[in-house]
Amino acid sequence: MANRYESVLGGDVGLSVDFGNPPQWLIDAMGEIGFEQWQLFATLPFASVALYIALNLVKSRTGRSWRAVRDHEIAASLTGINVQRMKIFTFVVASGFAGLAGAMYGLRGIVGPSVYPISLSLSLLTGAVLGGLRSIGGAFIGSVFVVFLPDLIEWFTGKWEVAPQIGNFLPAMVASVLLILTVVINPAGVAGALHHRKARH
Repeated sequence: MANRYESVLGGDVGLSVDFGNPPQWLIDAMGEIGFEQWQLFATLPFASVALYIALNLVKSRTGRSWRAVRDHEIAASLTGINVQRMKIFTFVVASGFAGLAGAMYGLRGIVGPSVYPISLSLSLLTGAVLGGLRSIGGAFIGSVFVVFLPDLIEWFTGKWEVAPQIGNFLPAMVASVLLILTVVINPAGVAGALHHRKARH
């Protein structure tokens, strides 16, 4: 799509996004603000609102209907839940959150095909499975994994002088191994394991 409408979307190069500068009142309150700090301050309100909406949806009647459909569609249908309608609404809500996340991710300064490679999708999927697919807490744990694992591996490869040929593929290898171990040993993820442990005690 980007290549087909290169004059509008910029093709493979993409589009540069002018993130702007922090307002003067924020500089007066916080002092000198770097670009990454300004990104944090600008995106944190949107993330907080999204988290608030997600938490309330999960705890609401709609959230209970989602869980019923997830666990057993036929039983949910027998209780009067419109399964098809719930699935469509779930898709709409998930698309809204994904669109917001994509817009915030684009504030890095450039938007193009190279910014959203298939490896990013795989990293997000791996993080979701590792953290736990059935809770918002699992999504948070997974996001921490996605953000900090590459930095941790980069530090490790630098400290132990790992060959670049290995270091370049090490993040994907570690993520793949962790994903396989999670699916085999604990499909519920970290959040699911913590929930089961808490329930036993």
